Amino acid sequence: HAPIPRGGGQPSRPLPDREAVRIAIEICNGMIVLAHHRIVHGDLKPMNILIEQTPSLPSTAADNGNVTTTTSSSSIKAKIVDFGLSHTLSHCHSTSPNHLATAKEGGAGASVSVGGTLAYFPPEGFHGAGLSEASDVYAFGVNMWEMVMGQPPWLGLSPEEIPYRVGQQGERLPVPHTWRPSLRRLVAQCFASPADRPSFLAIKQSLIAILHEIESEEHESEGGEAGGPQEGRSEDN
Repeated sequence: HAPIPRGGGQPSRPLPDREAVRIAIEICNGMIVLAHHRIVHGDLKPMNILIEQTPSLPSTAADNGNVTTTTSSSSIKAKIVDFGLSHTLSHCHSTSPNHLATAKEGGAGASVSVGGTLAYFPPEGFHGAGLSEASDVYAFGVNMWEMVMGQPPWLGLSPEEIPYRVGQQGERLPVPHTWRPSLRRLVAQCFASPADRPSFLAIKQSLIAILHEIESEEHESEGGEAGGPQEGRSEDN
C-alpha cells in the first residue's frame, strides 16, 4: 500500500481526471461505512489514505478466427487509516487546532506536521464547532483538489496563517476554470457551509456520473470523432 498520490516536498503531477475520480470513489466507499456507523474520522488527508493499485492485464480472445486483445482497467482500492482523532457523533466534541497539535505530539502521528493537518481542517473547526460528517466532506474536497492539482493545499502558507485565512477570512482553495465543470461543481459543494455539503453517498453518486462522462468522452475519442473534448479538462462557460 502507498499513501494517496500527493504533492508535498517531492515532485508531483496532477492526476488525470479518470484516475483521481476512481480513487475518490474508493475513498467514498470507506467514508460511507464510517458515516453509517456515525463515526467522524477527523483527520482525512493523503497520509491517512493508503492506495493499492493492481496493474491492468491484457487478455486475448478468439472469435471466428479473429484474435482480439483487450486491456482491463487496473484495480484500485483505498484503505483509510489513523483513527486517532476519530469519534462517534453521539460523543461529538469540539476539536480545536490546539487539540490537533496535542494529539500529534506523541504516538504514531508525531511525524505528521500540524500544518499538514490544518490544511484539511474545516473552517467551522477553527471556530470551535464540533466535527461531523460534513467536516470529513470538506477534508475530502481538499484531498480531491490536491489530486487534480498535483500540489499540496495552501502551498506557501505557514500553520499560523491557515486558521486565519480559512477560518477568519473565509478563503477557500481556488478551483480553476480549466477543470471539468462537473468536477468543479462537486469540489465547490464540498467547500460549502456545513449544512450545504453533500453526504458521502451523494458524492459517490456524483463521482460515478463523472466517471461515466469521462468514459463516454474517451469512447468518442477512440471512435475518431473530431473536435471532441480532451480527457481531463474542459472549459466551464
